Amino acid sequence: MEKEKSKAKSKTLSLENDLMSVLKFTQDDLDSNRNGLLSEKQQQKFAEDYNALTISTVIAGLVGGVLLPLMIYLIDHNSPAGDGSILVVFVILVLAGAVYAWWKKGAVGADLNGKQVEAIQGRIKLSVTGGSKGSNFKITLGDQSWTVENNIFLAFKNGDPYCLYYAPHSKTLLSAEWLRED
Repeated sequence: MEKEKSKAKSKTLSLENDLMSVLKFTQDDLDSNRNGLLSEKQQQKFAEDYNALTISTVIAGLVGGVLLPLMIYLIDHNSPAGDGSILVVFVILVLAGAVYAWWKKGAVGADLNGKQVEAIQGRIKLSVTGGSKGSNFKITLGDQSWTVENNIFLAFKNGDPYCLYYAPHSKTLLSAEWLRED
């Protein structure tokens, strides 16, 4: 009987360590998340992400802002460079990237300023979609879903109970714990 308890405890620790490893969180992070807050380390990561998104937004905005008038000029003056369709596509992609980075920056900034963490509990559902171009790995708990990398996906057991902690605005998955059934 003791051997079975020891084996079950070892399995529990292994699953918890797998989650910590792939989601890159510590016991301190989990303790803060349980209290509904970002840990100091998580706040630092959000600040780094916010700064990177700010730089991306500025660069993409500047590139798009310079290329848009150039594109208009070339098209208006029947440039020998052609009809400018490649430039149009490029400018649209750059500006779409700037808008996405600006939106993501807002969500990350709201999470950083609020320092709040949401939690959701229940049985996890794992699903894989995709085709010849690659697979998408999705974890769903209640009404929340995350598309994750393969190694994160494989750290969860389909149908088992978990508590997932995430940032409410950016929906960033912060930490997780397996709610073992004794």
